[in-house]
Amino acid sequence: MLAIAGISLVAVIVALCLMRFIRIDGALGRSVYRVIFSVLAGLLAPTLIVAGHGVLPVPFIACVPVLAYNTTSIAALELGGYGLLAVGTNLGGGYMWVFTLPSLLAFALMLALPLSRAKRRLTRAIG
Repeated sequence: MLAIAGISLVAVIVALCLMRFIRIDGALGRSVYRVIFSVLAGLLAPTLIVAGHGVLPVPFIACVPVLAYNTTSIAALELGGYGLLAVGTNLGGGYMWVFTLPSLLAFALMLALPLSRAKRRLTRAIG
């Protein structure tokens, strides 16, 4: 389980690094780029995973495989309050919650920052 979480974390970091080399023309392409870049950055946001009697700070992407492992079905997932938005399960695999608010805040912040903008494609003059 830890190997899957580690591989997914590395995959998101590599994808973010590779996206910085992409050059795009057109407003729609740049908008799609910003949303995808912001989603990947949101997956790297630190969050808390609550299971049993403990709380661990981890990146959000590392929580996804653990949550999938503990969930018996999609119907078992619940939304929780606790003052923070959370996704969790009380059925089947046991008590577990993953807070999603830090990830949502990182997504919104990355949409506003200029770091998530794609570089314009260089065009050569024909002549």
